[in-house]
Amino acid sequence: MRFILLFLSILLVTLQAQSSETPTIKVSAEGSLKTQPDAAIINLSIHSSGIKADSAVNIVDKQVKKLLRELQAYTIKEGSLDSSQTSIQPEYDYKAKPRKLLAYNASRYISFQLVNLDQLEALVDDISTLDLTNVNNISFTAQNIQELEDTALINAINTAKHKANIIAEELGAEIKGIYKVNHHVRNGQPVFARAMSVEIDKAKSSTYEQKDINISTNIGIEFEIK
Repeated sequence: MRFILLFLSILLVTLQAQSSETPTIKVSAEGSLKTQPDAAIINLSIHSSGIKADSAVNIVDKQVKKLLRELQAYTIKEGSLDSSQTSIQPEYDYKAKPRKLLAYNASRYISFQLVNLDQLEALVDDISTLDLTNVNNISFTAQNIQELEDTALINAINTAKHKANIIAEELGAEIKGIYKVNHHVRNGQPVFARAMSVEIDKAKSSTYEQKDINISTNIGIEFEIK
């Protein structure tokens, strides 16, 4: 008898929980757009070696100052220039017993955003003439990337709402409100594709293909219906 009462109590709680579940419609949507890049993010590095660490650093610092003077002729986005990253690494001959210090390797890493793509080829040509300076990579982006990302998100939201309204109408239901929202990251990557990396081949002519930037986001919305 006690077992039957316990079973009925559990059944009653289960039925109450099921009856209190909120009826919803789940939809997912993608918002995307393409745009031509209008800026380039350029990453450089300057390297030098010396028996003394300070001499290697001084050589690099002089080369950085020379580079910064060259950049004054180009349209660089204000606040985008970063030349603060520095590394100093000792190099040893481990075959010698005890190990022998060969040199100190000093490096500075510089990045900035060029906002006039018509200057790109000339800029890379000028950089290639500087000693100890390497162009590591160039990536294209859009200056109004945040505005474009917002537009892609709005497109995704509007598509999700349109889908939900169609489903509700066909089911004879009505959208009551939003129950839950999930902003998805697709394929483990950032929601928005910000830039396209481009390899530099100095053996070829200094022309750079500027492909469209794909901006996309996924969103999942669960709508409450009545």
